[in-house]
Amino acid sequence: MIRYRIDCHDITIAYLEIKDGMHRCIPVPEGLEHPDVQKVSIPYELKEGQDWGGPIPFLQNKINDAVRFGRENNIGSFTDPFRLVMIDE
Repeated sequence: MIRYRIDCHDITIAYLEIKDGMHRCIPVPEGLEHPDVQKVSIPYELKEGQDWGGPIPFLQNKINDAVRFGRENNIGSFTDPFRLVMIDE
């Protein structure tokens, strides 16, 4: 299983788990309530969570782009408030 911590402005807002092509998103309510995060448009799946199902397009596009450049452990950019950090287990 692959796990990512999803940060917005360096505040953890959710966790993404990927197993056998299935994705699950677990929101972190404390992070989502932070004033800096409230100013950003957050995809529904990150706010409400998603049980095991298909990939979340918003996140999958970021992962696909990072894999092409071999940077899937820490996905983000200076212009994007979102960062996905792979969690070692």
